[in-house]
Amino acid sequence: MNKHLFNFIVKSVQMLFLSSFKYFLYAIFSPRSTKQAKWYKLYLDSKMKVKFTIFHFKQMYSWTQSKQYKQQYSDTQHPYPPLLNPETTMYIHINAQLAWALNLPLPMTMGGGGDKVYYGYGVIYRAYCYGAGFKEMWHYYNGRSQF
Repeated sequence: MNKHLFNFIVKSVQMLFLSSFKYFLYAIFSPRSTKQAKWYKLYLDSKMKVKFTIFHFKQMYSWTQSKQYKQQYSDTQHPYPPLLNPETTMYIHINAQLAWALNLPLPMTMGGGGDKVYYGYGVIYRAYCYGAGFKEMWHYYNGRSQF
């Protein structure tokens, strides 16, 4: 088994047991505390990770044993390899926290001319400036900058 997949499973199960234990302790000794809510959220997140891992273990294992994975990630000593194949993953069914834990890159689509382009992620900015600086930043973010 791949060490990244093994570490993900171990950390998810450890967090599930730790968060459930801490949550129930806080529920008994200090109900309605903010720490209880924090540990309950961690409990739900780790429960989701463990459940996802159980249901998708075959896909995760086959991806980490594939030739493409070994060429792209294992042989190059990539520090954060994805635990699911980014090309075949349905990003609609995975929330952002789980995608982060699985080291999934942003979804990509083919742009004009065969270039890969990230889609659905625009730059969100707020401008509290005025004059030439604001105008130049507006042109920069909209791709019409002279510089």
